[in-house]
Amino acid sequence: MKLETITPTKVIECSSKKNVNYLLKKTVLQPELTNEKCVYIKDGYIVLDFGKEYYGEPHIITSFIDESKPIKIRVRYGESLSECYSTVGEHGATNDHSIRDYIIDLPFYSNACLQKSGFRFMRVDFLDKDHGAYIKSIALVVKKDERKPIYVYKGNDELIKKIYEAAKRTVDLCSLNGLVWDGVKRDELVWAGDLHPEALALFTLYGRSKELEASIDFLRKGHKLPSYMNNFPTYSLWWMAVVSDYYFNDKSNVSFIKRQLPYIEKLVEQYDDVIKDDGDLNFPQYFVDWPTVGSKDVLAGSRAIAIIGISKAKALLKEFNMSVIHCDSALNKLNKVKIVAKEMKQVVALKYLATGKMSDEEYKLLTKGGANGLSTFMSYYILNAIASRDEALAIKIMKDYYGAMLDLGATTFFEDFDISWAKDTARIDEFAKENQHDLHRDFGKYCYLGYRHSLCHGWSAGVIKFIKEHC
Repeated sequence: MKLETITPTKVIECSSKKNVNYLLKKTVLQPELTNEKCVYIKDGYIVLDFGKEYYGEPHIITSFIDESKPIKIRVRYGESLSECYSTVGEHGATNDHSIRDYIIDLPFYSNACLQKSGFRFMRVDFLDKDHGAYIKSIALVVKKDERKPIYVYKGNDELIKKIYEAAKRTVDLCSLNGLVWDGVKRDELVWAGDLHPEALALFTLYGRSKELEASIDFLRKGHKLPSYMNNFPTYSLWWMAVVSDYYFNDKSNVSFIKRQLPYIEKLVEQYDDVIKDDGDLNFPQYFVDWPTVGSKDVLAGSRAIAIIGISKAKALLKEFNMSVIHCDSALNKLNKVKIVAKEMKQVVALKYLATGKMSDEEYKLLTKGGANGLSTFMSYYILNAIASRDEALAIKIMKDYYGAMLDLGATTFFEDFDISWAKDTARIDEFAKENQHDLHRDFGKYCYLGYRHSLCHGWSAGVIKFIKEHC
């Protein structure tokens, strides 16, 4: 594994004005006995912009510190500029998953290695009112991503190229640590349902993916039947879809797939047992995605996911000459109840993925308001369903939706985004003016209100597969 050092691209603010630009220059992460070319800060602060979202560990290189003793500093990270000015508990700011707001001792003549996390901005407050420190450099140490993509967008549309690059950066950062995480700030977890659009992105980019295979194994080993993955019945269904799609994308990974088959066979039998003879679902809970919680479409969406997961499991089991009797039984029961989407675009898209069908009324719902009502999690499925009737419209909606995030300063794509948030809203690399919203602080929903919202979320990268197929 190779590491690389990332220096800041900009000093946003610094209480000291002398030698500040030295912090933007590449240097060896090694303390020196000289105070030349250092920034001296006492009872002040510095705010840095590293130019893009990264996952890594900051290093603060100090020279002399007054009275040769450690001083206290407070470190804060931000995926947006304003987040690194916030305090835990304020507008959703959190230390969940990785510590992002903390106080530590900073020694003299040291290479102080700090907490890893995902962020772009960093604020350091020097808390000792009587003693200051000479700072040689503040830099990030990150893993160098040496994966070579097998798919690169080579079209002439500059906006699509930027969308591809930001989506790739998103899923790359979320899969740099051996498993495929949801987010590099939050959640540093492997979620089986969220994994499906990430898998679409990863095998489109790289074909075989050791990170994806490790995540599939991790989920299977961590959830002994009859438990459901991440406690969601729909997520075990999505997991089967991930395994099947991964295999049929590249059939060279046979031994890995064979490890999953006995679990899939038993899992399908479990679903067959809990689906009633009249086709009603009997799950302990129903989850499609956060925007559908409490909607009229949550059952229809769960049914569509059941058909998707079990149909893909059937194709995989059949490929390896294993019994599909429980697949057929479960699908026969599921198809006794017609899926009708009434209010959620993602459920129309899931119905289309499950059945290949959607009514004219459902298509009108899918395209109503253009990019309004899109979901970063479900973007691939929604755009793909629209493209089945109007590819040019689907591409336009993709550009409107993802382009709006780029216009707001995104270098990676978000956990969620409602295009209405863009109106009268400041970029994430700027402070909101008096008549503007703060994109990170003022928006978000459900469990991702305000600064808890992840601005680098792997599930948003499913758009890469759409770009390959339609652009």
